[in-house]
Amino acid sequence: GHPLFLAAVADDLASRGTVARDDGRWVWRPEAGVQLGVPPTIRQLLERQIERLDAADRRVLEVGSAIGAIFPSAAVAAALADDVSAVEERCEALARRGQFLRGLGVGDWPDGTPTGQYGFTHALHQRVLLDTIPAGRRSRLHAHLGEQLEAAYGDGASDIAAELAGHFEEGHDYDRAVRYRVQAAANALRRTATREAVDHFLCAESLLPNLADDAGRLQTELAIQMGLGPALMSTRGYAMPEVERAFTRARTICQALGDPAPVFPVLWGIWGFHVVRGEMGPA
Repeated sequence: GHPLFLAAVADDLASRGTVARDDGRWVWRPEAGVQLGVPPTIRQLLERQIERLDAADRRVLEVGSAIGAIFPSAAVAAALADDVSAVEERCEALARRGQFLRGLGVGDWPDGTPTGQYGFTHALHQRVLLDTIPAGRRSRLHAHLGEQLEAAYGDGASDIAAELAGHFEEGHDYDRAVRYRVQAAANALRRTATREAVDHFLCAESLLPNLADDAGRLQTELAIQMGLGPALMSTRGYAMPEVERAFTRARTICQALGDPAPVFPVLWGIWGFHVVRGEMGPA
């Protein structure tokens, strides 16, 4: 990596106590916090570089930073309502100069159109660029990106459910954010990525208060809790309190909805929790 980045990040970690001297050597102290922030000196340096950019280049980079560390030029063009070739020319020019971007070859847009793939030369570039976008405009940009990607992928939108969930969450479109989080959890379970599925379910659960308080919300929460319970059993163990909480909440929702169909797997989950804990009376 760039020596300037390495030195500045190391100094910042040391100043916050995340790394410290111990018996003549440097040791990692995770209890001090492992969140890697951008050191102020590097942030100021990058912000000055961003300010010197051509306005059109800056718009391309801002949209790219909202998409992710790697992005297709077609997605940027769709978000800007610009010509794909024009966007690629700007990305290529930046990559040739080694300025913020590097070229990553060619990929396919959902309609089969070849599109250039680009990545930020350093994660800090993406983070600082994203942070320079005012909060309101950043939220609108994420919502717009989510809509453009959803339309572009059509029936295949579920394949990028995690990406769409992130955009809609940032864009405050919580209905679609929850729907795609649940889909992302299902995708993870199909890959046996159970820990990832738990994260998606918990994220979806945290967004529920933003939804309208109606039967539709209860149905959505039931799906979340019924997916979360078995996933927690698999990753954290049958006897953990959060397992009981998920299945008990699911049982309450079943009763509120008057729907007997999910009751058996819900009761099985509660039974499994009590059996493993040796609580035979409730079991």
